[in-house]
Amino acid sequence: MKKIHLLAVLGIINLLTSCSNKVDFGEQYKKIVYIVNSKETVYYSQHDVVKASKGNISIYVTGSELPAQDIKVSYKIDTEALEKYNKTEYGDRTELYFSLLPENLYSFQTPEITIPKGEPYGCLEFTINTQELLHNKIYILPITIDSAEGAEISENLHTILYVIQIQNEYAGNYISSCSVNGIGKGDFNKKVTAVSSRKIMLPLANLSNTSTSNTLDFNKDYYLITINEDNTLILEPYLQSIIHQKTEKRSYYDPENRIFHLYYDIEDKYENRVSIEETLKAI
Repeated sequence: MKKIHLLAVLGIINLLTSCSNKVDFGEQYKKIVYIVNSKETVYYSQHDVVKASKGNISIYVTGSELPAQDIKVSYKIDTEALEKYNKTEYGDRTELYFSLLPENLYSFQTPEITIPKGEPYGCLEFTINTQELLHNKIYILPITIDSAEGAEISENLHTILYVIQIQNEYAGNYISSCSVNGIGKGDFNKKVTAVSSRKIMLPLANLSNTSTSNTLDFNKDYYLITINEDNTLILEPYLQSIIHQKTEKRSYYDPENRIFHLYYDIEDKYENRVSIEETLKAI
């Protein structure tokens, strides 16, 4: 009799075990939408200098299962988020503030984002006219999730400050070895900014723009370099700066070693010419 009871109990346990493997518990977590790469709020994205440079952000939905139906997500340009970030990070140092990307320089592909049924994310695609951006500003496209049908919105990951970082093959960080009237001034770090596919902007002579206490004046402390097809260079002033390219020594770019060899004159406050020889090597 005891043996029969034991077999019956084992049979019930085996039945329960086999059934539990087939149970569908359904969705175990909330459906919450958030913007990918928004953990640090500010997200840098490189763009070429063209009339319609493509960009995008992704909206992801959490959950133990993929969505059973399309999730519609609306968004907005959040100027308040940008203003709050600038004030929090830089306070009264308004010269360091990020600039709002002008409305006429970007366009979105769709008025809302769709996370398709059975998919974990959807994309918001847009184009930016980077040719019209001013060289002395850093532009941001501040995007916030405004509403979502069929999901909640993340409290902390619903806004992204999308930074447009202009790029060409010459832009980046360099070490400058500079001599002024034949006297070496040591090495300086310089950040070279893209202006177009073959044009860059950088500080004059032994000036550096990489310090947090940077006090350079965009109106008079920068100059432009155009890289020709044969890697010779055209040096010219930017805004109110004064620069005279030397003709007796040819300025050129060494693409193999990523080095600029620069020869030019600037003027001191008495309008006397000051001879500059500068070597820029990419870091």
